Amino acid sequence: MYPNLSSKLDSIFIEDIGNIEIRPSKRARHIRLAVSARSGVYVVKPRGVSERSIKRFVNSNKIWIKKHLTKMPKQLSLSSGEQFSRTRTLLVTTDHNSSSVTVIESDDKLLLRLPSGIKLSDTEAQDVLMKKVIKIWRKEAKIYLPRRLGSLSKLHSLSHGDVRVKYMHTRWGSCSTKNNINLNIQLMRLKPELIDHVLLHELCHTKEHNHSKSFWKLFESVELGARKTSKRLKTYHLF
Repeated sequence: MYPNLSSKLDSIFIEDIGNIEIRPSKRARHIRLAVSARSGVYVVKPRGVSERSIKRFVNSNKIWIKKHLTKMPKQLSLSSGEQFSRTRTLLVTTDHNSSSVTVIESDDKLLLRLPSGIKLSDTEAQDVLMKKVIKIWRKEAKIYLPRRLGSLSKLHSLSHGDVRVKYMHTRWGSCSTKNNINLNIQLMRLKPELIDHVLLHELCHTKEHNHSKSFWKLFESVELGARKTSKRLKTYHLF
């Protein structure tokens, strides 16, 4: 049996899947299903959607959910010496005299010091690392992304509304009907050409609020090989 679903319910239980978080939304027009590495499975629920509708929607998408859960990485895969943002490289060392995971930050490096017996993939190390990495992404993103978006906007004569930079679990960016643009701080993980790809994608939505032929024609006119780059971007998972 499923628990009763009220407007205050945080989750529902679906057999073979487990608990699925319910996120009420005043803006959403349709039920939307999403899977992210950090949040797991959740449903965005518009106003007025019934318990029966949500259960039917989720159950009809079980195959899709299982497929994406299987492909979804459980953590951000980083190794020592890898650049994880525009300015920082991760260095990992073992500190035999320490009993806890510690981090030391400099202008171009993030040093993660692990106690004996703790690996980078362990939950303890990942929790400390991700907290710091997200903080760095956010700081860099708030400076770089609006500035770069403005440059591309002027270059291609694609004006936009307000710009917000925030942590998002399922989208690299979004553009509202009022042409306000949201950008994910996780963009700072990507190479410059992929960051530009996302920014141009959202700028094109200021003219075409869909993914029609007209949208892709516009996108290809401002970025050669946009469709190919879009497929490349899909190999990166959000957290």
